[in-house]
Amino acid sequence: MSGQPDAWRREFVLGMWATFQDSRDGARDLLMVSSAHLGRQGQAALAAEVALAAFDDDNSTRRCSELDRLIDILPAGERIHVIHNLIVRSAAGDAPKKNVLDYVVNSRHAAKLPDPAERLKLLALTAMLLTDGQGQVVNQASHEIGDKLADSSAHGNGPVWSGLLSDSRKRISDMRESLTAELENQRSSYEDQLAEMRAEQKRLQGRVEGLRAQIAARREESRLDIRHDMLLVIGETLQSFRQRKGSPEELLRHIEARLSLALRAGGAEEFGTIGETVLYNPRFHQVEKQTPNKSPVRVSAPGAIVRGKLTGDRVLIKARVVYPSEVN
Repeated sequence: MSGQPDAWRREFVLGMWATFQDSRDGARDLLMVSSAHLGRQGQAALAAEVALAAFDDDNSTRRCSELDRLIDILPAGERIHVIHNLIVRSAAGDAPKKNVLDYVVNSRHAAKLPDPAERLKLLALTAMLLTDGQGQVVNQASHEIGDKLADSSAHGNGPVWSGLLSDSRKRISDMRESLTAELENQRSSYEDQLAEMRAEQKRLQGRVEGLRAQIAARREESRLDIRHDMLLVIGETLQSFRQRKGSPEELLRHIEARLSLALRAGGAEEFGTIGETVLYNPRFHQVEKQTPNKSPVRVSAPGAIVRGKLTGDRVLIKARVVYPSEVN
């Protein structure tokens, strides 16, 4: 997709998302084998783009379950990164916050994180970037932060508690700055990857143009090889005609024989013998009068045909025929 407009790339990935939903094999297999060509990070990046495109799809009834099925393809360590990417990209305006929030709340990958620290990080990230400070995610994040603070030996509203709250605020501020820096790093990395892909596309385009030029040259050589014998006979006939001396009848017979040879060199042959009686067939015979099929006629001039085992016989020139009564 390198070098294509952003809208085109988004529509292309949206098409992959639609195919993934409609097919249990095709798009899934594509994502599964992509790691062999793109590496694990490239596979995760591709899955993240497809997951992001899911929020451009108006049909939301199966979005959560299908997104979870998509993320199932990735190694366990990469799944949470795709969800993080969705949250950050949504905060940057690449997807509706409400829809991404609904997915994070209902996703089994988010709900069943075995590491409490990872689960708390995900809740905090979601609460800060996707909410206005209210809602289920904020309440759950606050509850888990409270549990963490409750583990401390400090209680009440004394200076120790205030210090803990101050420390928590600082941690949240630091996390926000870290996430902002991470978002900027992701954007910078994306731009670098895009530049590399465009350079690679330009290199491949140059290679394609070179191959096309080679194919065109070889096609021209092949055409010349095919016509070589026929053109050689015609050239020799013209040269011989200009140098040969003799009666017109002799020259005519010589030219006729050489042209017949040229016809055979081109892969064709004459059919029908002058004076021969045959049954009229409109595919092979030409007659001036309307003639019923399979009527007896006599050949007045041979035709030309190219025999083909695979493609069938191809008539170049029909043999001219007349009624037997018309022959002098």
